[in-house]
Amino acid sequence: MSAPSQTAGAREYLLRLRTLAFAAGAAGAAASLAGLFLDADQFFQSYLFAYVAWAGVPVGALGFLLLHLLTGGRWGFAIRRFLEAAAGSIPVMAILFIPVIFGMRRLYVWSRPDAVAGDLALAHKAAYLDPAFWIARTALYFVIWTVLAYASVRLLDRYDGDPASVRPRAFRVLGGLGLAFFGLAATFASVDWIMSLDPHWFSTMFGVLTGVGWILSAIALSIVLGERLLRFPPLSRVFGTDQFNDMGNFLLTFVMLWAYMSFSQFLIIWSGNIPEEIPWYVHRTGGGWQMAAVALLAFHFAVPFLVLLSRAAKRRPNLLAKVALGVFLMRFVDVFWVVKPNFRPEGFAVHWMDVALPVALGGIFLGVLFDRLAARPIAPRHDPRVDEEAEEASHG
Repeated sequence: MSAPSQTAGAREYLLRLRTLAFAAGAAGAAASLAGLFLDADQFFQSYLFAYVAWAGVPVGALGFLLLHLLTGGRWGFAIRRFLEAAAGSIPVMAILFIPVIFGMRRLYVWSRPDAVAGDLALAHKAAYLDPAFWIARTALYFVIWTVLAYASVRLLDRYDGDPASVRPRAFRVLGGLGLAFFGLAATFASVDWIMSLDPHWFSTMFGVLTGVGWILSAIALSIVLGERLLRFPPLSRVFGTDQFNDMGNFLLTFVMLWAYMSFSQFLIIWSGNIPEEIPWYVHRTGGGWQMAAVALLAFHFAVPFLVLLSRAAKRRPNLLAKVALGVFLMRFVDVFWVVKPNFRPEGFAVHWMDVALPVALGGIFLGVLFDRLAARPIAPRHDPRVDEEAEEASHG
């Protein structure tokens, strides 16, 4: 089979995946809309869980893309199209945030004036936890992320068209400044969307921990997609065992970072035993929620950690993709464990909308992702850092 026909095969494969994703999303959305009329409170609770889990993927992809612009590396060249396509879907996630706004009063106690009036702590936080200000901040986060995604993709496209038209320093400047703005927006978004569900609780590590989890989701999905598309050139020529080994190292690094920060947050709060902080963990280590905590310890950390210690495992695309898929699925368990006990402190429970809504939002996001991947070459033409190294070598 010739290279052009195989490239066309990649596009056809992605378009088939797009159709399947949109079909699954439509089925999940239809079921979820029925659930909205049956139990509106449960609908918005499940929607927030699904939204936070899926929105973290394109946001995390943007963070990882900016990291690549700053540091360079052949690993980024191999997965660049995945990161660009995911980050480019951030405006779609902004639209999908609208139902959260409509369900604000059902989700966030601080948005209800009667609750604020009867709670001194909420009254002190009322200036920040103001519904209009909260919405304005969320709009700002999406503006920042969208601008950064657009600027990154545009710069890389210019480089693909004419490498001489872009100075390599431009990538480092955009990557460095972009990561600063990205980090601030991701931190504040995690506080606004998730931590404020329990406005009496706070953790200075929570924002960074959430951002690490979002980037981890993007890394895991990139590995899965890379393995599935490995059969099609030109990706098959640039995504080799060395690149899979690099991606496996990144997956291991962020798995360890997530585990370290999660344990540090738990240790500090548990040993401090402050009445405003400790109930958050008490609710998540009892009433059946401890099963999710044990699952996270085992399958979000221990198993992938042990497997990824092996260099041989990281150089086997099929095995690495299975580990990455497991980590990606466990990211949903992690978000579920963080979000849902705010609504069910009495004990663990899974509602059918906790499945239907992730399918709905995931179908929409993945459909957009596959559509964007199918619309462009599956691999970029130039790698800025590799070209820069070649230029330096020629002058050396």
